[in-house]
Amino acid sequence: MGENWKHLPLLLTALLGGCGDQSGTPQPFPLPRPNVQLLRASGAPDSGTSTPVEVVGLPATVPRAGTVTLENRGQIATVQATGAGSFVARVPARPDDQIAIRFETSEPALLRVIKISVQSPPPPGPIPGVPPVSGPAGGLLTVQGRGSPGMDVFVVNMDTGDAAVGRTAPTDGAFTLQVVGAASHTLRVYEDRTPLSGYWELKVP
Repeated sequence: MGENWKHLPLLLTALLGGCGDQSGTPQPFPLPRPNVQLLRASGAPDSGTSTPVEVVGLPATVPRAGTVTLENRGQIATVQATGAGSFVARVPARPDDQIAIRFETSEPALLRVIKISVQSPPPPGPIPGVPPVSGPAGGLLTVQGRGSPGMDVFVVNMDTGDAAVGRTAPTDGAFTLQVVGAASHTLRVYEDRTPLSGYWELKVP
């Protein structure tokens, strides 16, 4: 992600049983924080007004299920991460804002909002004759489609925050992903670009 991503190093001390040395002096311990390398955000248009930005935490962004809080420009969004450490949330932002993201009581990681390019390629889409979503509703669903060849791709369940990551085929861009979902849930498929510039939306039948 290079210069597009920043985080604050975090090492705190606390008075917890078992955390001190033999003299009883409290020792530093790393507090869980969002993994900035796994966070993605849709860009905001280049304007003077705030636009809702979707922040996607891919699996292992946070270490376990728990509360994720996003804050920017005085607005706060709170969501629950899945057991796999993924989540999705929306918060108002403008280009170059730094969204503060906390897991439970951690100090924040900072995620920079990048504006959408008008030259972004089209998002993934269906393969003719292949059902885009299959499998038992309420279980592990299979999502099939086609995007740009050789690109990382991921699907996000917008209702639960579950997410899965894969890669498109180097020849024709075909991909197959599996994600937890149930009937009427909304799924979005993104190519992993910075920023996220478009998505293929699916409704679980």
